[in-house]
Amino acid sequence: MARHFAHVRTLNRPRRAARARVVALLWVLAAAAMVEELIFRGYPFQRLVEAVGALGAIVVLAALFGFGHYNNPNATIWGVLNTILIGVLFAIVFLRTRSLWAVWGLHDSAYALVALQ
Repeated sequence: MARHFAHVRTLNRPRRAARARVVALLWVLAAAAMVEELIFRGYPFQRLVEAVGALGAIVVLAALFGFGHYNNPNATIWGVLNTILIGVLFAIVFLRTRSLWAVWGLHDSAYALVALQ
């Protein structure tokens, strides 16, 4: 009897492997998003807000955030400008909530949407 259903296990292996790759990719992207949030909205952003005000800190770090993504595969100037605008949005969310968790969730969601296209 087991001989008749042996093909069932082999059919599931590629699906399991694909699922494992997707899960691994999402974990890597989640970690990358957290690191970027610590760099761009963490301590440096908060100190810059104290030094030059919220608007100045948003402009400087959103620009750095955008141009920091310029080396991404297939990056264009429009992609960089879009990333700068996303950096502005993330900074505003951080200033409103004072939570890196909220911004990390947004950032991770954006990565997941791009990765799962």
